[in-house]
Amino acid sequence: PAGACSQCLPGTFADGTSQSACSLCPLGEYQSAMGKTACVRCPVGSTTSEEGKTVREDCRCTAGMTQALDGTCVGYWASGVQHGVAVAVVEAGGGTRCYSAQYHAPLFA
Repeated sequence: PAGACSQCLPGTFADGTSQSACSLCPLGEYQSAMGKTACVRCPVGSTTSEEGKTVREDCRCTAGMTQALDGTCVGYWASGVQHGVAVAVVEAGGGTRCYSAQYHAPLFA
């Protein structure tokens, strides 16, 4: 056959044997290795800012979610109170920290 086969670079994948080019990982996925047939989904509650991301750290919590101490994304309740969840920062930029078995006072009056 004419031409040589090449591995897809990180941030891309090829899911078929006859593809002529690699595709960028879609939003909400990443791929850190070369030569893969699929990308890895971001954890629940997080997504990437654009296609073609290469590392797990490119996954960020979506709107209405906040990052817990274990790195997972957890949601706020409509009242603005986060009950019993180890939360790194409850208020965006506020620096308030709530840990397990604690809660943050309502964010909204």
